[in-house]
Amino acid sequence: MAVKMFCRWLVAEGILKEDPSDAFKGPCRRTNPIGLIASVEEAKLLLEHPLESVSAFPVRDRLILELLYGSGLRADECANIQVSDYLGEDVLRVSKGKGDKQRDVFLSDYALGGLARLPAGALAHSRPSTPQGR
Repeated sequence: MAVKMFCRWLVAEGILKEDPSDAFKGPCRRTNPIGLIASVEEAKLLLEHPLESVSAFPVRDRLILELLYGSGLRADECANIQVSDYLGEDVLRVSKGKGDKQRDVFLSDYALGGLARLPAGALAHSRPSTPQGR
């Protein structure tokens, strides 16, 4: 876009007779939404799939899936949840973006069930360590 505007200016100033940028294609516009949205059936299948065979932390990972799908959390919000963000009942306060803007997210029945399945005191523990280089 900057090149096209510059060429238009050159023509307006009389430096160029024709605008060579007329032959340029504009930026590619998406016609489909960014990302894919799982159908209800796909989400249910994912939530019901046993994670024990593919995850070292299946209870935590199931809760993450339930938060992402059932409560509409964004991935970056979910990754940055702190224990203090859980306000009790069915409300989670998440921070996002510039200025540390906050919004309250109401937890779905799936997510509340996931919280109930956590071992006692699990919310107070830090994240499990990951292997080096990840």
